[in-house]
Amino acid sequence: MKVLKFGGSSLKPLQAFIECCNITRQQCADETSVTVVSALGGVTNRLQTALNNALTGENTIVELESITEQHQQRLEQLHKTLDNFEHQACQQTLVEQLNRLEQLLTGVQLVKDASLSTRCRILAMGERLSSILFYYAAKAIDSRDITLLDSANLIKTISGVQPSDYLEASFDEDACHRLIKPLSKTEQPTHYIAAGFVSSNEEGEITLLGRNGSDLSAAIYAAALSADELQIWSDVEGIYNADPNRVSRAQVIEQLSYQEAMELSFFGAKVLHPKTIAPIASYRIPTRIKNTFKPDDAGTLITSSSNPREFPLAGITMLDDLAMLTLSGVDLKGHAGLAERVFQCISREGVSIILISQSSSEYAISFCVNQSDVSRAKRALNREFALEMKHHQVDPVDVRESLSSITVVGDHMKQTHGIAAKLFSALAAANVNIVAIAQDSSERSISAVIRQAKSKVALNKTYEYFFQCPRVISAVLYGVGTIGDELLSQIKQQQNWLLQQRIDLRVIAIANSKQLLWHSDGISLDNWRLELDNASTPSSIEQLQSLITQERPLNPVFIDCTSNDQLAECYPALFEQGLHIVAANKKANTLSHNYYLTLREKAQQSLKQFAYETNVGAGLPVIANIQNQVRSGDSLLSFDGILSGSLSYIMGKLDDGLSFSQAVLEAKQKGFTEPDPRDDLSGMDVARKLLIIAREFGATQELTDIEIEPLISDELNDAKTIDDFLQRLPEMDTVFEEKIKQAKQQQKVLRLAGVINDQGKMAVQLLAVDASHPLYSIRDGENAFSFTTARYHPVPLVIRGYGAGADVTAAGVFGDILKTVVA
Repeated sequence: MKVLKFGGSSLKPLQAFIECCNITRQQCADETSVTVVSALGGVTNRLQTALNNALTGENTIVELESITEQHQQRLEQLHKTLDNFEHQACQQTLVEQLNRLEQLLTGVQLVKDASLSTRCRILAMGERLSSILFYYAAKAIDSRDITLLDSANLIKTISGVQPSDYLEASFDEDACHRLIKPLSKTEQPTHYIAAGFVSSNEEGEITLLGRNGSDLSAAIYAAALSADELQIWSDVEGIYNADPNRVSRAQVIEQLSYQEAMELSFFGAKVLHPKTIAPIASYRIPTRIKNTFKPDDAGTLITSSSNPREFPLAGITMLDDLAMLTLSGVDLKGHAGLAERVFQCISREGVSIILISQSSSEYAISFCVNQSDVSRAKRALNREFALEMKHHQVDPVDVRESLSSITVVGDHMKQTHGIAAKLFSALAAANVNIVAIAQDSSERSISAVIRQAKSKVALNKTYEYFFQCPRVISAVLYGVGTIGDELLSQIKQQQNWLLQQRIDLRVIAIANSKQLLWHSDGISLDNWRLELDNASTPSSIEQLQSLITQERPLNPVFIDCTSNDQLAECYPALFEQGLHIVAANKKANTLSHNYYLTLREKAQQSLKQFAYETNVGAGLPVIANIQNQVRSGDSLLSFDGILSGSLSYIMGKLDDGLSFSQAVLEAKQKGFTEPDPRDDLSGMDVARKLLIIAREFGATQELTDIEIEPLISDELNDAKTIDDFLQRLPEMDTVFEEKIKQAKQQQKVLRLAGVINDQGKMAVQLLAVDASHPLYSIRDGENAFSFTTARYHPVPLVIRGYGAGADVTAAGVFGDILKTVVA
């Protein structure tokens, strides 16, 4: 024998309604079965609205007409679609129930009141009407004997006087089994059809099993009949290992234990109501969750044990709209019966406690309730502990609202080390603070209470950690000049390969100086230029911060490919908002030393990465090497090097006989210089790099402390525009002709170098060096860094390589972006 239950979403479309009848016939062709049906989709909500209106004396005609039309329309559809459909008999039965509904609502409207049982009669009408339609449709399709059951006569609940005893009644197991069990004793295979949700108490009054109670109705039938299987059909493929509306990569769980299903349903999985698990677990009824619209899919099987699986977790759930109340006081330690008093007073208010957390010092006890119950819970505590509060033995109740609980669930957790550590690491990586922690005594679940505003990013990051999904990097790129453009090309080229390496690098924002293009799921890099041109969002950091707050992207990384001072000053705020920062922009690291330290403090406090390898050597691993040296205790004695690929190229061309202006223009055309070549020729770019190197070794100097020998005159440097500067650039040709001539006479070449002497003094100088000097052969875009340190002397550590061009710089930025994937 099987018991099948069909939800309202499965019954709402006509073809799905008929498919449900066919599924029952196919699943149980030669055996007795029970089909439990919910109300047609949306009907229960309309009944609730009609009841609410009637209780205030308002007219209910709109809702009543809507409900009548929906069922009459289904009646006519079935009549046209199914042969042998008993249209007249179905019509008569429906009209009787609809008339009864109208009478009930009219009576309530007249007196503006209704008994709890009357309310139940009205709200149960959706299931009654649905079961009538299903009964007559099944008679037209199924060859077995068909019987329509009245669940109110078979499912009995425990009597009481509280609203919950009627609207969310507890079933009487013994009575239900006594009444339902005879259904299995049939001579011929029989198809029983029953309305879900509806029940009655010992006095015969109509009661309800709570919203979504049709699942429980089906479980009661299955348990009482010792069914071979319970099937719950809805519009989802099964129970997912996370909410698929929040985690796009969530997967259907093939098999669960009853205990896992209970934990998942209690902490937010909406496919199965927690109350449904108890009867099927007690009687070991295998239960399948299946999709009406994909009947061939396996769905989820719930049994007494879960199969071994690749991951220790069954799933991760999120419960929103919680509040946490904390009762604390120095006199609470060792106070016997404290927890009992707390739970009793809360229970008397009919408030359900979601989870509990108590400090080991016994100074405080905290518990979470639904947000809607917080006022009643606080009132109950204030009343219970009024005397203690009056004498300052207990502090006023502390309430924190707008919270969520994230819970990891799995039978195999207790055999696996490090589950809690992984959960906490995931939340830390998502920049989420934990408000409270609770663990199930069976070690089957661990819950962390967090701010609801962070729930989506917390859930996605936790899912990544436990189910080994591709680690997401949500890239936000500011600056789409030469380097930014090249970076996007490289990302586009590598995205599929990175996915194979479990790295999902998606560019969610691209900004220039005016506009910001934003797509939470990732921007197509095929036509980003056109989309950016048409974007209407301003590129201000304030606008970006607003979008980050609203969308909560996973693992966001801010990439600065500009040379903007104002943007560099915004880094601390971006760290605080939970973004990693990758900077090709050197400005942030060369502002005041106090700011330099602030950046590192903010990054550390936020547990975010600040990566800026390209600040000094384009794609060369200079910063990483320095940081490793410093961590291992090494110290700088002196340094000299060619720090600019563009100036290396220009100086090499001077060796080849080009004039100074020709060499500069050629370097600019090849993309070696900054957009404004004066940034290179003034020596300021080299000075910034030199300061960054010195600060990595612990120097505290400022940019103004560096002596700079510029390659161009002050008058030329002060030209109003770049074009004006380039037109006047030949003015420097004669100056360099003389310098080159003097150098050649001594068999030397010109090189612009950055120098740190043994006293820590920094300078940017134009040197004339001969063939014995290590910088003599550095040209054509090469960089060279020579570090003499406490450990590297007298032979220095030399890092040498290509240091010019957008491709190598973009590659360096790309490498820095990928460093954030470990977080």
